[in-house]
Amino acid sequence: MRKNKLTLTSLLVPLIVCALVISSASEVMVTKAQNPYVGGYYSEKVRTTLSVYMVSYIMVDASKIPEGNRVETLLTVAGGYRSGSNVYASGYIYQAAWEVLSGGRYIMVVNVWYKDNVKIIRGEEYRGSPFEVAMYVYMKESSVLFVFEADGDTVWTYRVNKSLLGIHDEFFLVGSEKVGNTKIKFMQFGTEAVQKPLNIPWHVYQYQIYYYDTTSGYTWGTAYSTQGTTSYIIPYYVIGGATYRGVDYKYYPSDYCYDMGTLEWYWKGGDYILPSDTYLFPGP
Repeated sequence: MRKNKLTLTSLLVPLIVCALVISSASEVMVTKAQNPYVGGYYSEKVRTTLSVYMVSYIMVDASKIPEGNRVETLLTVAGGYRSGSNVYASGYIYQAAWEVLSGGRYIMVVNVWYKDNVKIIRGEEYRGSPFEVAMYVYMKESSVLFVFEADGDTVWTYRVNKSLLGIHDEFFLVGSEKVGNTKIKFMQFGTEAVQKPLNIPWHVYQYQIYYYDTTSGYTWGTAYSTQGTTSYIIPYYVIGGATYRGVDYKYYPSDYCYDMGTLEWYWKGGDYILPSDTYLFPGP
C-alpha cells in the first residue's frame, strides 16, 4: 500500500461558490486491488444532490456462471457535508447493486463503506425473473434510504440510520475533481466480477442514470469510463480495484422512449482493456 497527501481544491455547487475540502493534510491509504471492475462517471464539476437513480437489466445464461461468481450492475456515490462555506467529502461510500448469481438467483445488495472499512453489507433475494430493476439512493435528514424496484414495483426498501453509524452526511457528491494528480469520480455506475473476470457472454444495460438537481430536476452529465485501478470515488479509495479485462461498451442514443440513451457493458473476451477516460455518452 502507498500513502498520498491530499490537497485543497475548489469547485462550484448549485447556487453557491465554495471549497471542497477532502481532508486537512492527513494521509489515507489506497485500498488493496481485489475485484475486476469497469464503470462510468460524470465529468462535470462537483455538485451536491439528495438522490441518485439508475435503471438497468442483465442478459446472461445463469447456468454458465461459475459457482461463487456473478454478473452485477451497480450504482455508487460518495457522501458529503457542509461546514460554513465549505463542502467536505466525508469518506462514506454508498452502493446499490443488482446481482445474478450462478443458478439464476437474483440478489439486491446494499453496501455502506467508510473509506475501506465496511459498515453495512445487506442482501435480499428477489424470487422472480424481472426484466428491469431500478435502484434509488436517497439522503434523508436522519437516514439514507435504498429502494429497489423490479418492473415498476417496489420490492425492497432498506433504511440506514445515520446516528447508529455516526454519519453526518447531508448530501451526495456527483461529478469529478482532480486532487493532486488523481481524478476523483464521486458518482459511478458500472459492473464488477468476483476476484477474477467472468469469461462467459453477458450484457449489462444501464439507463436513466440520474441525479437530482434543485434547478433542473433529475438530470445527468457527460460520461467517461473508469477501470478498477483508476475508479477513485474518494481520495484515494477505489471501487473494485482491478482492471476488468475483456469488457467493452456500446451506447445507444436516446429515442422517443427515453430522454437519454442506453449504455451497454458486454463481455468481449480476450485481453482487451477499455481505456480509462474513454468517452461514453453526452450530457443533456
